[in-house]
Amino acid sequence: MLRGEPPTRLITMKQLQTRGMTEVRVTAELRLVPVLDHHLSGLGVTADVTSSRTYERSQAFSLAVWAHSDRPDGFQYRCRHDNSLTAVALFDRGGVGLRSVATEPLDRDLERLLRWKSRWGFAIAP
Repeated sequence: MLRGEPPTRLITMKQLQTRGMTEVRVTAELRLVPVLDHHLSGLGVTADVTSSRTYERSQAFSLAVWAHSDRPDGFQYRCRHDNSLTAVALFDRGGVGLRSVATEPLDRDLERLLRWKSRWGFAIAP
């Protein structure tokens, strides 16, 4: 293992069977505040507002966005463990623009699971 490299995580098949993934469709336009890239400076924050190990700052920021007079539906930010991906946090008022399509256990699609294993470096135990 390289110094500073996260340790390999071990995930059991039972854990995968008890967790699911839901496909969600956006059915109405969502107004999201972009909390990433060049938008950070305009918001007066740094990326740690969404990636800090403590939640006090991110919760205060979320409350400020929620209370803003523009009433955004939520915000988009970089994922902490893979910043090549973005995530969306929706406030309750943003949920009306979503529809659940399908849910399946994480162990259902072996090909997808192997892609994830390769990308994020976890091991799968029986």
